[in-house]
Amino acid sequence: MIGGSGSLISSKTHQPNPPSNIIVGVTTNATATISPTVGYFVINNLMAGFTTSFSYGWSTNYPEPRSSTVSIGPLLRYYFPFRKFAVFPEVAGIGTWQYLRTKGQDSNGIPMTYTTKANRSSYRAGAGIAWFVTPNIGIEGVAAYRQVNFTSDRSWQSQLYLILAIQFYLPTKN
Repeated sequence: MIGGSGSLISSKTHQPNPPSNIIVGVTTNATATISPTVGYFVINNLMAGFTTSFSYGWSTNYPEPRSSTVSIGPLLRYYFPFRKFAVFPEVAGIGTWQYLRTKGQDSNGIPMTYTTKANRSSYRAGAGIAWFVTPNIGIEGVAAYRQVNFTSDRSWQSQLYLILAIQFYLPTKN
């Protein structure tokens, strides 16, 4: 199976204050993502593969922050087919590398650009439905929950989102 999806995610980041871990800030973000997927059916209806993504993000809480992100991780799905459709649960674990650029000002009002790099891990779980337009092409919709864990400061994001994808199911050799 090869294919991909695009998504638009709205999220909130919860910032704990160590050592009490009381939430001291919440940031609202938006991200546009393109996600190619590659998988292999190890047995009937069970697909194991990889999902990757390339994202561009922005935030409403800071002056002009922008981020570029690359992610990759394993993906597991089990398809329950019926007629021209199939429903499936899915789980994934994802490693992410991010570059963030923020424009702002220093204490004297001089314009500055701040850059940071970050790594993070996440997991997602969701359910979807595939409509097989042909026996080898499926249009998919997935509703998912993802939690992103930031390694640098113990903050996390909880995300709910919808994914629309197209997948090409390559025929097997007999």
